[in-house]
Amino acid sequence: MTRPRGKIDQLARECGVEILPCHRARRGRKYKVTHARRTLQRMLRVHGPGHVRLTLRCIVDSSRANASELHDDVIGAVSDVLSENPEIADMEGILDAFEALNLAKIRRSQSRAFRTARRHRIAAILADRLMEEE
Repeated sequence: MTRPRGKIDQLARECGVEILPCHRARRGRKYKVTHARRTLQRMLRVHGPGHVRLTLRCIVDSSRANASELHDDVIGAVSDVLSENPEIADMEGILDAFEALNLAKIRRSQSRAFRTARRHRIAAILADRLMEEE
C-alpha cells in the first residue's frame, strides 16, 4: 500500500481505488488500481470532489470489467462526458447505464489514436451510448 498523499488519495480510497506511483508496477493487479494521479488531481482542482467521486464510481461500481479500466484516458473521457452533459450526470440509474458499456472494448477500438485524441474519441463514444440509454 502506498503512503497517502492528500485529498485525492482519500477520495480514491472512498471509492475503493488505490493510486500507485508511476514507477510501481501493478504486479498482476488490475482491478481498482490506477496510476492516473495527475488526471485525478486536475479533476479535483477543476470540478471538485463530488465530480471525482461520481467519475470513479461510474467506472468502478458499474462492473468488475470496467473497474479494470482505470487508465488516464478512460478516467478523463468519463469525466468529460459527465461534466459536459449534466443530463447524463443527473440520469437515474447512471451506474446501470455504465454497466452496459464495455470500457475495455471502447478503449481498444481507439488505441491507434494519439493519447489526447483517444480520450476525446472515447468520450464521444461514451456520450453517444449513454444518450441512447436515456
